[in-house]
Amino acid sequence: MEYYPVNLNIKNKMCIVIGGGKVAERKILSLLDCKADVTVISPRVTRPIKKLFNESKISILKRYFKKEDLKEAFLVVAATDNSRINHKIFQEANKRKILINVVDSPELCDFIMPSLIRRGNLLITISTGGKAPALSKKLRIMLEEIIGKEYEEILYKLSDLRNKLKAKVLSQKKRKEILEKVISQLNSEFEKLI
Repeated sequence: MEYYPVNLNIKNKMCIVIGGGKVAERKILSLLDCKADVTVISPRVTRPIKKLFNESKISILKRYFKKEDLKEAFLVVAATDNSRINHKIFQEANKRKILINVVDSPELCDFIMPSLIRRGNLLITISTGGKAPALSKKLRIMLEEIIGKEYEEILYKLSDLRNKLKAKVLSQKKRKEILEKVISQLNSEFEKLI
């Protein structure tokens, strides 16, 4: 399957995670990182999920999934350990035209959650299209060693420079040349360190 790479703004949007285990836990945390409004539906949840609830970071409906649970959803993650239930959730989300991710079933997904590296506003994603998530993870770990926390500060400074150039340099072509020269000099400095 060919996926269209896109970064989705889910801030304050209703995201439903159905399931309360370790996989659901990871999905919940990634949604919270993006400031989503997360509701978890599961009769049982892990301690870390319960802790998120106690800290008022998520809502929990301690019961099994019902079709009407998707009424207000923008995005749904089916993370139960029951493929029949996951398929039922997929069908209901499809009927309602709601974006759905069914864990471990890329053929039932409107989107997949790639492995990612986040350095402030710098976001690097790695995907195998759901074919080999372990490879995505391995590549992420390798890249994290190369792309350190300092890139967050570099991005901040480049953004500041870009805004100043927009105010002072009318030619987009000239602004681009200046920024490319600065980035090229940064690359040279990093190569000396390696």
